[in-house]
Amino acid sequence: MPYDRFIQEQLAGVELEDKSESTVVATGFLRLGTWDDEPNDVEEYKYDRLEDLVHTTSTAFLGLTVKCARCHDHKFDAIPQTDYYRIGAAFWGGPVVHRARELQGGPTNEELGYDVLGWTDITREPEALHLLKKGDVHQPGPAVDAGSLTGTVAFVQEFSAPPADAKTTQRRLQLSRWIASSENPLTARVIVNRLWLHYFGEGLVRTPDNFGFLGDKPSHPELLDWLARELMNGGWKQKRLHKQLVMSRAYQQGSLHPEEKRCEEIDLANRLWWRANRRRLDAEALRDTILAASGRLDLRMGGPSFHAQISNEALEGLSMKSGAYQASPPEETRRRSIYMFTKRGLAVPLMAVFDTCDTTAPTGRRDVTTVPTQALSLLNNSWVNEEAQAMARRTLESSATDRGRAVAVWRYALGREPTAEE
Repeated sequence: MPYDRFIQEQLAGVELEDKSESTVVATGFLRLGTWDDEPNDVEEYKYDRLEDLVHTTSTAFLGLTVKCARCHDHKFDAIPQTDYYRIGAAFWGGPVVHRARELQGGPTNEELGYDVLGWTDITREPEALHLLKKGDVHQPGPAVDAGSLTGTVAFVQEFSAPPADAKTTQRRLQLSRWIASSENPLTARVIVNRLWLHYFGEGLVRTPDNFGFLGDKPSHPELLDWLARELMNGGWKQKRLHKQLVMSRAYQQGSLHPEEKRCEEIDLANRLWWRANRRRLDAEALRDTILAASGRLDLRMGGPSFHAQISNEALEGLSMKSGAYQASPPEETRRRSIYMFTKRGLAVPLMAVFDTCDTTAPTGRRDVTTVPTQALSLLNNSWVNEEAQAMARRTLESSATDRGRAVAVWRYALGREPTAEE
């Protein structure tokens, strides 16, 4: 799917002319935000939900910290306080108000038109959104109309009223088209930087979620511009860009360099990409690799998520211990980690200790740590020990000789044959 279309479905799948169940499912991006079934202050709750929507959208697609302008003009970037509310007004017609627990803070199936988890406006004429003085819900200022950011001076848009036959405000559709436009100076650069980060371990901009004044300056601005143009000229299709990146000379470098000492004196942080960065497996890849080594990785595609096993100690803090979380049958938990159910308020401990992403905020770049608790988790985790025993049985069955078994265990663990010295 072209990336510009992807953005439109994520933000406004219900408002597209060719909407379908699939495009409405895509709006789950907005539905999966924070919600509270018993907020202390119902009025404050509306604006907190709005802040989550504005922050997630602007960070994910524009690489800007727009939420900093909720209370005052942004201290560093060209984002006046009115801009925060211009973007916020695009979501104001949705169910930001407190709603019944069974709706989980979202619209009904009737409002969506499908029995799925999605997001839509619940009115085409919402009440006016007022700028809040110092962000205080009890100090409303002037009303603000929906529109784009004004800091992108050459590409500012005011959003129009919806057509007479529309059931929604159509504001999110206009916002998504503004974000996904080839005239927007940020969107293409933000996504190609994320792709570069995915393959190289660091982005051309080291702060993928902040392209603002306090963000890191691009190490290769001309390359960033060129990749952004390549994406747009290719119809916003990412597949060809993936191919270009992995076939590049930069990507095909090794992590060792014959003149490493001299190069480190010039560029210790490797900002000029004179070698490949050594990279650790992330939490999901580590878990999948353990399953692959044991020979029990389930490669089935699609279907519902599974609930990983979580110890009783980790579940102790939940308010509804008995019904809040139930692990899936063991055979289901051997599927790839992409199918693991993730609860925003409950991280799977094994995944958390290996730096899985923050489940409460957009995370363009994960932390990468090496700490003792990681080794202790592998030693003491019952699931890891079970997979280790399965790998041992697999190894014993692979050959009748010690040498054959040694080769097999090396192959299972590292995916290659051992050298003579090894």
